[in-house]
Amino acid sequence: MTLRQFARGLTGALVVPWFIYFALHLYVEYRNQAPDDFAYHDSYFLALNVGWIGYFTLVVVLLAVYSIAVASFNWIGKRRKPGRR
Repeated sequence: MTLRQFARGLTGALVVPWFIYFALHLYVEYRNQAPDDFAYHDSYFLALNVGWIGYFTLVVVLLAVYSIAVASFNWIGKRRKPGRR
């Protein structure tokens, strides 16, 4: 894996969890809106609390998946014979 591929993978692994947490935050905010009629108010409350450990774990998993994909594509590319598609 080249340094450029590693940098792209690391950037993607750091950005993707942020988008996932942002989407989950929007979902939580949508679900926690109080209704206009309090008589029909449900006691359902949704909370999202994923700390730095969850974020770090997701970054490591995404970087590992990206590394495996790059390594497999490079391995497949080396196995192909020149001039063959």
